[in-house]
Amino acid sequence: MDYVAGERPADSYIEQLDAAVKRAKQNRKWKREYMTLYMRDLENIEIGKEQGIKIFIETCKDLGEDKQATISRILLKYSFSREDAEKYVAKYWGM
Repeated sequence: MDYVAGERPADSYIEQLDAAVKRAKQNRKWKREYMTLYMRDLENIEIGKEQGIKIFIETCKDLGEDKQATISRILLKYSFSREDAEKYVAKYWGM
């Protein structure tokens, strides 16, 4: 049990709550569900990132920028390598 201000709480409700949290942490089904949701969230973040980059490139193109200027903007805005920026522009420029 955690201590508050260096002392163990004497409240029975807090002790029951602590026991319930410990049981929840031990529940394998919940851990599996949490990890499944976590992995799905990571995938959705990647999908969103990909869509954002696509829209960014399309917007640069629509505003009349050339590929090199768009690559430069990507390098300034995102923490990509030049190679990755060039790959994204090649992938989304013609769409």
